[in-house]
Amino acid sequence: TMEQDVSVGRSRKEAEEILMKQLASLEELFSVQELRDIQYDGMILPSLVSPFIECYYLPTYWNEKASLFDEKEESSSHVCREIVTHICHLVKCICSHAKDKEQHERTQTLIYTLVTQHVVPRVKHAFQSTLSWDPLVQVEDGLRLYESLIDSVKENENDMGVDDDVKEEEGLFGIQNDDEDVIMELQAAAAARNQTSNTKTLMNLVKEEIMFDVIYPRLYRTLHEWKPIISQTQLQHPLHTWIVPWLPHLNHRSMLQTLLPDVQRKIKSTLTFLARRYKNDDDDDIMDYFQQTKSVIQPWRMILDTQIIYNLVSESMVPRLGRFVSKMSILISGKKQDWSRLDLVCELLDIGLLSQFDFISLVEGEVMSHWADTMHEWISCKMEKKKEDEGEVVNDVVEFYIAWRTRMMHPHSTLSNNNPLYVQQRQHQQPVSWLVLQKDETICRHFHAALLMIQALIEKDEDALEDLTPPVKEEMNYRIVSARRARETRMEEEIQRNKRASAAAAADTSASTAAAAGIATTRTQRENVDGATTASFRDVVEEYAKQHDVTFHPRMGPNSTKDGKPIFLFGSVSIYLDSNVVFALRGVSKKWEPISLDDLVRCSL
Repeated sequence: TMEQDVSVGRSRKEAEEILMKQLASLEELFSVQELRDIQYDGMILPSLVSPFIECYYLPTYWNEKASLFDEKEESSSHVCREIVTHICHLVKCICSHAKDKEQHERTQTLIYTLVTQHVVPRVKHAFQSTLSWDPLVQVEDGLRLYESLIDSVKENENDMGVDDDVKEEEGLFGIQNDDEDVIMELQAAAAARNQTSNTKTLMNLVKEEIMFDVIYPRLYRTLHEWKPIISQTQLQHPLHTWIVPWLPHLNHRSMLQTLLPDVQRKIKSTLTFLARRYKNDDDDDIMDYFQQTKSVIQPWRMILDTQIIYNLVSESMVPRLGRFVSKMSILISGKKQDWSRLDLVCELLDIGLLSQFDFISLVEGEVMSHWADTMHEWISCKMEKKKEDEGEVVNDVVEFYIAWRTRMMHPHSTLSNNNPLYVQQRQHQQPVSWLVLQKDETICRHFHAALLMIQALIEKDEDALEDLTPPVKEEMNYRIVSARRARETRMEEEIQRNKRASAAAAADTSASTAAAAGIATTRTQRENVDGATTASFRDVVEEYAKQHDVTFHPRMGPNSTKDGKPIFLFGSVSIYLDSNVVFALRGVSKKWEPISLDDLVRCSL
């Protein structure tokens, strides 16, 4: 009948009207219960509607073996959206005569069945076929087709008035491993509240059948098979070009958490490959290496963890970056200075690839130490040659100092980077590199030492200049500076830990003191007869010892003081008091440590 309608040139609208009348007549022959008994909605109705869909909604190539990606650029995605839209419209017309509750349930059930029969299998087959879809090349084509299906299902979901809490609870980058249990609970609760909603089931079906079962395995397999290849100085099919576009859709189950660690390993292997490919340290080769490495890592900066990015750059780029920057020529004439090597280091920090620790170590170890050494050597040379014009020498060194200080601390004045976007950003924002350099004490000391060198030149004080002699260049590099700064960081962290421990012990002592306030009350009342004296912290400790039958008396003989404070024996434990805090000699190492009164009693027993 459908083929006859098509052959006589009957329009789709006319055919829809005829189909509606035929279905309405058929349903009038049965009661509601009889329709349920014969499974009319689940089996008979889809089988009656399917021929109409195949004749009027599906294009001729849809059920053929030809690839959906062989059509015009947007035709397959557009046709997919149209098919789902037409099916939803047709189903709503068929079920429009039913009651409200029955209409919603029948519409959802029939849409699910027809989309599952006519759309999902064809789209799934298109992504399955290795001859049809190449994840490396046909990224946009695949995205358009998948998104058209997802969007059309979501549009139907909105039209049917499905609650927002039925939709996916998870986002792309909001999911952390610790949140999976919470997300599963939210999804289970949403599913329990919407057990009758087949639109949710249809969305899950699309993700299960197409994304989870086909697209994600193809991406994962392609990722494992992918190897870095350089073609005409460019990396072929870099990871971000064909993986990042799919990331917003990898929010189903735990696909993203599974994929990203493999992406990280592939990035690391790519960096190793580039290091071997551009192994020479001449300027052209090493600049190509830096640009290629930057293009590999930068697209993942907002996706991978920040520390992972820093580690990748520190392990792959920083050693060669140190050698590259160390070759920077320091010229006394600031106008002739080439800043490109320093600009590269600053740019890597400003775009978020280089850590502040590595940045400041490179600048101090490879740039500032060399700069200070050059300036000191030049001033020493000028002081030995007293025949030259003193005023001109001072002017030259002052201009040299101002040029470097301006460039390092206020870099807006001169920018050698050829990237217009980078220059614009540096001109309208405060670069991170500028802030880091300004706040670093050691960098500021270099500039202060340079001022003292200039003062020594003006005053002709050779002894003062000799005292300002910096380490020679051969004894300073970023590795030495990194080791020193790492040691300083550890020491600072140790100091902070000790301060926190002391504060915690002081808090415990205060609590113990408050608890022992009653102990001191009697003695306070006894001594405050005239209102002139109060109980000291020593009195509190002594009364606390008496309450617990512990001896308390000053230590006699040698070693009876600690930093001028008397040492007491609290039982067998040596203690001294400082600012209402008890310090005890504890442990095998015999170190003085803050201790609460409760712990002190336990140690003395």
